[in-house]
Amino acid sequence: MSNQRIADPGRAPEPHPPLNAQDGFGAQMGFFEHLDELRMRLIRVLLVLIVALVAATAFAEPLLNYLITPCGCELVLLRPTDSVVMYFRVALMAAAIVTVPTRPTSF
Repeated sequence: MSNQRIADPGRAPEPHPPLNAQDGFGAQMGFFEHLDELRMRLIRVLLVLIVALVAATAFAEPLLNYLITPCGCELVLLRPTDSVVMYFRVALMAAAIVTVPTRPTSF
C-alpha cells in the first residue's frame, strides 16, 4: 500500500500555517518598497562590477594572451583604438563573470 493520504470529501482542507514577517516568509512590501529594494540591489551590483573592473584591468593582458594562444595567430588591429578597446573588453568581461552571482544570496 502507498503512504498517500486520501482526502475526505466531507472534510475541509487543512489550512496552511500563517506566514508572518518575523519568519522572513510572506513579508508584505508595497510597490515602492519593491522599487527601492531593486534600486539598492542594482547599485550594489554596479559597485561590485566597478571594483571587479578595476581589479580585472591588472589581469587583462595575461587573459588576452591566454585567449589568443589556442588559435596560434595574432590579433589584427584595423583602427588605432582597437588595442585599447580589446584590452578593456577583456577586462570588462572578466569583471562581469566575477560579478555574476552563482547562488541566491541576501544583501
